[in-house]
Amino acid sequence: MPDYNPYDAPWYPVCSSIFSVVIGDNVTSIGSYAFLNCSNLTSATISNTVTVIGINAFYLCSKLSSFIIPNSVTTIKGGAFIGCRSLTSILIPKSVTNIEVYAFMDCSGLKDVTVEWNTAASIPSLPYTEDLYATMTAFGNLPLSATCPCRHKSALSGSRCLERFRDNR
Repeated sequence: MPDYNPYDAPWYPVCSSIFSVVIGDNVTSIGSYAFLNCSNLTSATISNTVTVIGINAFYLCSKLSSFIIPNSVTTIKGGAFIGCRSLTSILIPKSVTNIEVYAFMDCSGLKDVTVEWNTAASIPSLPYTEDLYATMTAFGNLPLSATCPCRHKSALSGSRCLERFRDNR
């Protein structure tokens, strides 16, 4: 799926009528702004061929409550889930090696996040090493230690209501 400019996805004029999406086989990325402001979108089913979730792909999908990140995804781009306030749980699989800035910002409904850290993944490209601790505490100030695929402390900002964080190494 290509990247789009804001409000340019071909389905944008009817996006308020979209309740569920299925991203089929042979799609390798969910384009930037693909589902921007699809305010009634409640679920998205993603094939295991997707490796990238684009910039602001699900931005302001405030009713999105069901989303499974497949094991094929390696990158969650900046702002991918901004404002997805109905997400209550998310599993970030081992395959994810990069979570960009503001990826889960304002996902205020998140209560349960499971991260299957990939111990083979390191963060030599982390631009600010002091951001590692801040990134991992952005879920609700829970002190954590581990290798984190997040590239910036603001990747998960706004997810302050988190009650549990599971580190499944």
